[in-house]
Amino acid sequence: MRTSEKIAKLKTMASKAGEAIFDRTAMAAEVLADKEWLDAEFCGDFEKATDTVESDCFPELSAFGLSRLLTLLRTFPTKEAWKNRGYNIMRLWAEHEEAEEKKRGDRPRAERKGPIKREEHEVALKKIEELEWTLKQVRESDQAKDAKIEKLVGELNELRGEVKTLNRMLEQKRQHQAV
Repeated sequence: MRTSEKIAKLKTMASKAGEAIFDRTAMAAEVLADKEWLDAEFCGDFEKATDTVESDCFPELSAFGLSRLLTLLRTFPTKEAWKNRGYNIMRLWAEHEEAEEKKRGDRPRAERKGPIKREEHEVALKKIEELEWTLKQVRESDQAKDAKIEKLVGELNELRGEVKTLNRMLEQKRQHQAV
């Protein structure tokens, strides 16, 4: 195999690997959003579940971290957004950080006052878990509503067609009666 062929193969492999990172991250997000699974497997401990999924399913990315990948997924939720950035997680992260900086605007960053207490950390994790579960429920509800709207629009279009047909028939009947 010539060098140019090896380079082409490397590029193909890199593209497939990047796409796989997106797919794996999206699937991990779905797994971690499953409250029943969290409760059954980890007694509701989201952090422990995240650590386990990271070590079992993302060993080569442990330096970057699953929590950061999930953050990227929230910021860039489509495969197309990742593809447009070459599946480059460092580039995605830089853009995420830049967007966060713009959101904060001129507000000064919160000063870190040292380590937080374990109880505060657990409360924060619980709140995050609850918010993620709520977000999942809202998304599912929105999807159900969207499906219902599509169904109703279809039914409305059918009824409009039937009304047009009935109006045509009524007009034809009036014309025959007038003759």
